[in-house]
Amino acid sequence: MTWNEQSPFADLFNASSSVPKMQLRVGERTQGIIIHLSRDTAFLSLDAKNEAMIPISELENPAIGQIIEATVSSFEDQIWLTLKGQKSAGPTGSLVEGKVTAANSGGVEVDLAGQKAFCPIGQLDIGYIEDPSQFIGKTLSFLVSQSSAKRLTLNRKALLLKDRQEKTKELLETLALGQRLELPVSRVADFGVFVDFGHGIEGLVPQSEIGYGKVSVGDRVLAEIIRIEPDPKRPGQARISLSLKAALPNPFEVYGNQLLSGAALVGTVSKIEGYGAFVTLFPGVDGLVHISELSQKRIRHPDEVVKLGDTVAVRILEADSSTKRISLTLKESDAENSAGAPMNSTKSLGTLGDLMIKSIA
Repeated sequence: MTWNEQSPFADLFNASSSVPKMQLRVGERTQGIIIHLSRDTAFLSLDAKNEAMIPISELENPAIGQIIEATVSSFEDQIWLTLKGQKSAGPTGSLVEGKVTAANSGGVEVDLAGQKAFCPIGQLDIGYIEDPSQFIGKTLSFLVSQSSAKRLTLNRKALLLKDRQEKTKELLETLALGQRLELPVSRVADFGVFVDFGHGIEGLVPQSEIGYGKVSVGDRVLAEIIRIEPDPKRPGQARISLSLKAALPNPFEVYGNQLLSGAALVGTVSKIEGYGAFVTLFPGVDGLVHISELSQKRIRHPDEVVKLGDTVAVRILEADSSTKRISLTLKESDAENSAGAPMNSTKSLGTLGDLMIKSIA
């Protein structure tokens, strides 16, 4: 079809002369009429005062007078339109997808189907990014945070946070206090370990709730949910606290016949505080030797008598199954040491059976 003054397309084009000058932005969709075709470019009239160009390679059977609806891709010397990646460019707040092509200390450059954009490093991910070059070559989703003729700025962090909030809401609907789950350990900190629920959602097992044994990243642990509460620092998120101890069998049921007042046991010093030393008697079972029960002599600090990892012989003073608290004494061992026995010597302790016989005698 060819252009002529009597064609219906001519009427449409002439009517456009009364339309005020358009205010376009990169990413906006607009409509125009093809008024000229060159070897590689189609020229469109958007209205009486605006023309645009679009590559011929993006059109199927282009013809003069054809109405084209496309997306503004750039303003390099002229308004350029594109049919490629119609969903990968848009006004502020729209969802786009692009490939990271370069990185610097300030952020990354993104290619949105031929349209250049920039994502600041602070808006690239939820966590801290030490090296943004790790994203080069990756195709990612973003939100358009600022769109202008000179610059298209993106935000991926907001998109990730929104997705995490939605996933958190879905997760919380499936969780309940007392529920036990097997989860992988994602991080280890001084104050506890983090377990991974998936989708970047973590729960914390406080140090006091880890129980017996060492836990490492990648381990799968059985944990019980002990608290779920809103996170005041992260709106839409939740703090999920768990316990490994609570998921263990009740030690007073498993070892109850050995956790009796007066019983002599062998344990390992697992923790030292100013007021005493904790001794692990069985997996998940710790007892406290108060500083006054560590030695016949007066001492200022428990480390004058015991060290972490020491194997010691203790006697149970009191075992309360309701509170799961066990009070121990080391004084008898100290008395033997004063009589000439090597302090905390595993060799001098004999077998656990010997100690039990001795306690009865």
